[in-house]
Amino acid sequence: LGATRDGGVIFWQIDPQGRGRSGKVMHYGTDGHRTGNPYWVHTLLQRQGQLPTDWTLTQCLFGEHLLSQHPADTVCLVESEKTAIIMAIAYGNPNTNIWIALGGKSFLSRSKLQPLIDAKRKILLYPDQDGIKEWREKMKAIGYKNMKLAQSLVIDKNNPKKDCGDYIIERLYEIQAEREKKALGNIPTAEELARYNDEQCKLLDLIAGNPTVDKLIEIFN
Repeated sequence: LGATRDGGVIFWQIDPQGRGRSGKVMHYGTDGHRTGNPYWVHTLLQRQGQLPTDWTLTQCLFGEHLLSQHPADTVCLVESEKTAIIMAIAYGNPNTNIWIALGGKSFLSRSKLQPLIDAKRKILLYPDQDGIKEWREKMKAIGYKNMKLAQSLVIDKNNPKKDCGDYIIERLYEIQAEREKKALGNIPTAEELARYNDEQCKLLDLIAGNPTVDKLIEIFN
């Protein structure tokens, strides 16, 4: 990932040979949803005269460089780059799966998946909710036997465009609200607060030495 001076996120497309094809720039609001229209790094370079105007982008999958680094992992395929990042953080495991994005619902095709098919990779599809039917039909047309729709797809009748990344963001906001509500319902005294701060400093030191402690606290809280 990269960032622009005005807060945009750059999703770099890097092929299996480590070559940067280009970067898609997108901006997001505080709710995690995209604002404005995306644009490409190579178009900026062309305007600045740093790249020939007749240079043509040949796209690859977002995250395609991970294929050679994790040759045996299941490839979890989503529509958007943002979703691939969120799912890799929430559910990624470099020993079992990698998360890769097509860059759009309409981009699912045999030509796009050819590097995965040639490598005989296991593919799990995680389309946005409004793309499930389309991806199911395209999956059948592609005819690759080692590809299937994931069973844990997000279904929300009130938001047909929701994907698994949106679900994770919503859940994080819910957890934050629950914690804030719990904290407001039990305002500590000055003495309790001082003792709490001291205990928290000791706890943070312990977590720094062993991050597993933080995970255990989350599980048993």
